Amino acid sequence: MTASKGSSVSNVFQSLLTLVFAGAAVTVAAVAVLRLIDDRAARSAASSLEEREVESVRELVEQATALGDSSASDTVVMFSDYQCPYCKRADSVVAELRARRTRPLAVWVLHLPIDALHPAARSSAIAAECAADQGMFEAFHYSLFAQQAAIPRLDWVSVAKDIGIKEPERFRRCLTDGAAES
Repeated sequence: MTASKGSSVSNVFQSLLTLVFAGAAVTVAAVAVLRLIDDRAARSAASSLEEREVESVRELVEQATALGDSSASDTVVMFSDYQCPYCKRADSVVAELRARRTRPLAVWVLHLPIDALHPAARSSAIAAECAADQGMFEAFHYSLFAQQAAIPRLDWVSVAKDIGIKEPERFRRCLTDGAAES
């Protein structure tokens, strides 16, 4: 093996290891925070983001939104919060992995907004799902991570227009029906 191949393998391994540790950190934080969340806040959440029990990972994937080719045989399930810096880092590692692969990779995104730490995470997740209703989830997803520091001040309809949403009024109605804050 040449030095550059060894370095490349090492970089991919390091990226995957970073992704695993970031995912573990988000999971640990989520468990701790979920214990602190008031029942009233959970009941007022949009139905697509409510806590639910599942029997298998397949059931989770059926409730997730895909980045890339949803029919790909290789799959990653990613729990995410658009205001979480570790989620942003994990997302960039997964995007790099997708770009390097010769075979398609399905990345299924499940929203896990940590309301106690990230007050706009839930509304940004709802906005992303409203973009998904018009086939624009991936563009909205990457746009949110690119503007992560500004998320609390973003106008979701403006973001939707910036990424090319064809029906901004339909998007606005989705936000209202989904009880998202703009």
